[in-house]
Order: sequence, then structure tokens, then C-alpha cells
Amino acid sequence: MRVTIPPIRPTGPVGWWSPDHVPPKLANERPVASTQSLWRLAKSGNVAEVRVRPIDGIGIELRYEWNGDMRVSQVFKSWPELEAAADEKRRDLEARGWQSAPA
Repeated sequence: MRVTIPPIRPTGPVGWWSPDHVPPKLANERPVASTQSLWRLAKSGNVAEVRVRPIDGIGIELRYEWNGDMRVSQVFKSWPELEAAADEKRRDLEARGWQSAPA
């Protein structure tokens, strides 16, 4: 017996979507280039870096990057919360052999 699975995406046009649509919130955000490095670790030729960037009216974004590619992003309302999360990740990586690396 063959089971037919319905498509996940709509097969017809979606009325509200436009390839030229840019949500207003995105247009007002600072470019990603405005991030600042918090710390950087290296191991076996790989680099893990944590970068932060303020997002007006929302909070502070914490970005985990591996070899220059962003892998995880979290937004925090306060600096102490962000710092605690970044410190926890750093301790985890250092326990697995990662070491401080120059920027």
C-alpha cells in the first residue's frame, strides 16, 4: 500500500508573500558588521568566537561563530544574563581543550 504525504509548502501562490518584501524591522537594524568580539578560542586549526551586538528596543544579541560562520544566536534583555551564558560556553569549550586565540 502506498501512502501519499501532502506537501509541506503550499503548491499555489501565497497572497501576502512578495520576493521584494522587506519587513520594516529588518530595514532599521544595524548591519551585522556592527558586532564586537567578546572572546575567541582555537583548537586544531578551528576558531570559535563569541560576538555581541545591540538590537535597539529588543536587547543584546549573542552570536556563536565557528570558523567565521554563525551557528547560534540568542537575544538577552540584560548584559549579566548574556555574560553568564557566554562564560558558561567558554568554560565548556576550555574543558574540551580549546585555548584563547588572538583576534
